[in-house]
Amino acid sequence: MPYSFGGVPIYSYQEIVRFAVPVFLMVTGALLLNREYEFKDFIKRKYIRLLLPLIFWQILVIITEILTGQWEQSINLVYLLLLGIVG
Repeated sequence: MPYSFGGVPIYSYQEIVRFAVPVFLMVTGALLLNREYEFKDFIKRKYIRLLLPLIFWQILVIITEILTGQWEQSINLVYLLLLGIVG
């Protein structure tokens, strides 16, 4: 039972890993300092590199949810994304 200790293990885990995103952003920023690059080229290159796997995995998740009968959430997500992009 995960809550047998009153949630202490869960809260302890959250406190330990909570700093991960800020530390990741700081380390990434520190590694990008003093680099000569065009910002537009950098963003375009990273965007394309990240967008293709994101699309692949999103399609895989949607197919899995359709096969398991949990497709309503995916359809709503796709609708909201398209509404945000087009609208």
